[in-house]
Amino acid sequence: MLTLFDNRCELRQPAVFGKLTLKLMAKIFLTTLKPYIDYQKGVATMKKISALLFALALFLLVSGCSGNTNTSKPDSTPDTAADSNETTSSEITLLEGDSHKYDKFSITAPEGWETMDVQGGIQLYKMSGEIIEVHFRGENQTEDHAKQQAESIAGQYSGTTPTETELLGKTFWTTTFTASGVEQTSYLRMEDGVLLSIKCAKGNYETPEYAAIIESIVFN
Repeated sequence: MLTLFDNRCELRQPAVFGKLTLKLMAKIFLTTLKPYIDYQKGVATMKKISALLFALALFLLVSGCSGNTNTSKPDSTPDTAADSNETTSSEITLLEGDSHKYDKFSITAPEGWETMDVQGGIQLYKMSGEIIEVHFRGENQTEDHAKQQAESIAGQYSGTTPTETELLGKTFWTTTFTASGVEQTSYLRMEDGVLLSIKCAKGNYETPEYAAIIESIVFN
């Protein structure tokens, strides 16, 4: 008689079938994980590439900045040197000639100018009519005397309205007028009750040669 079921029987899979099943499951597992593994590798690779690109960009940036710094420095140097040379040349310009000394001042007469002593000072002149006269005159005069003298000269010769101007570190009253057909300028100021007068004919302080002579005046 055929027995269909026996409680003592044990249900078992064949050994070959078990090995095939394990291989199949492992293949399925690896196939499932492959995209994730490839993705992780790709991320790592991209991170490496990004790091290399960043390092290269940083190197180029630093190189570019250092290059610009080196080329910009020499540009400012020639201008500074030129300005320094111009200042130095203007400062060392000195008037050469004979020095004439008086009680209250000294003055240099350059070559080509004749000299003559006058009351309280000196007159420098050329035979062609150029004149510069410097003198101190009077005593115990009021502080307004220089202004009054300038106004008197301007009124007498229809000169310019007297104005104050800075000359030799001092303040003078000045007026320009024409006398005997020659344009003249007077610079007047008070020094302890004494009138200081600088008179110019056929030129004035605006004329370079006159300015050089006037600038040579040194007060004692």
